[in-house]
Amino acid sequence: MQNHKYDHSVLLSDLNEYITCRLCKGYLIDAVSITECLHPFCKSCIVKYLEEKYDCPSCGILIHQSHPLNYISFDRTLQDIVYKVVPNLREREKKLREEFYHSMGKTPPECEDLGRDQNDRRPHPSGITDMSYGTTDAALAAAAANAHDQDHHR
Repeated sequence: MQNHKYDHSVLLSDLNEYITCRLCKGYLIDAVSITECLHPFCKSCIVKYLEEKYDCPSCGILIHQSHPLNYISFDRTLQDIVYKVVPNLREREKKLREEFYHSMGKTPPECEDLGRDQNDRRPHPSGITDMSYGTTDAALAAAAANAHDQDHHR
């Protein structure tokens, strides 16, 4: 019987289409997915996009005519994958956020999502919940309000 060795390595470039935001073209940061079609985006990118439009930037499906932010949810599993396959991304993003807060004369929040354990499923500081739990109007309204202040990753 032959002994086969399989090379299970995958190039990062082969994964890029699955782990990058179609709006900013960067790696997903604070990954969220549209609940209607499951297309992923960076939180700040899609919140900014949904200020003007109400459709998915990838497939064009109408998200909601008046409250599209109610139909996006954090995708922690995808974000965990991005951080695991892109070397040093979590650390670089954390440093960029710290620099951003310091440039604004503020102290970075202690409970940033970047530093949380992947098994910790407490609600995110912005109020948006995990995909498996759905979202609330108040949570997404707060996220939209904070998006202007935190649109710094690109």
